[in-house]
Amino acid sequence: MCLCVGTVIHELGHALGMNHEQSRPDRDQYVTVHWNNVRPGKEDNFELIEEMDTSRPYDILSVMHYGRNAFAVNESEPTMTAKPAALSGGRASSAEKFDIGNRIGLSQMDADQLADHYRSEVSTCTANKLGGSTCTEMEKDGKAWVDPHGQGCAIYLQMQEEGQIESCGRPFASGRYCCECGGGLRLQAWSP
Repeated sequence: MCLCVGTVIHELGHALGMNHEQSRPDRDQYVTVHWNNVRPGKEDNFELIEEMDTSRPYDILSVMHYGRNAFAVNESEPTMTAKPAALSGGRASSAEKFDIGNRIGLSQMDADQLADHYRSEVSTCTANKLGGSTCTEMEKDGKAWVDPHGQGCAIYLQMQEEGQIESCGRPFASGRYCCECGGGLRLQAWSP
């Protein structure tokens, strides 16, 4: 079942030729799989694909990476945890904001990987640059959602960007942001 935009983008990624990030042959350098918490019969979701492209850095924020509790026997425990090497590239300082996988949309490395893949078909193929995200407010009873204090999604988005709130207690990369708690949808913005 597709509960968010990122899940649809994940499935489109498969249609465009992308594999699960956690299936890369170099995965174990970046992520620990907790096999004891993987539901019996679901182990194949964590199998490595030896011929998979590893020319780009491992990306725990890829839309193609399963989340930390994917196929968990016990949902309160992870099936995967990131190792320090997975937080390289300037992410280690804000590691507490990141969770494995995302269901917002393509990461910059996802977009770059797709451009690399299709450049053999179209030599001018390049990836646009990720330029942040926005919150699109949804309506309730014909009016934009507001909290009990009259604050809409824009205020929550501003507070998140300033680091004042933790996105309703949900992981930063999950796509479930505070604006969504009341009736909004977090979307990515890409350069033209």
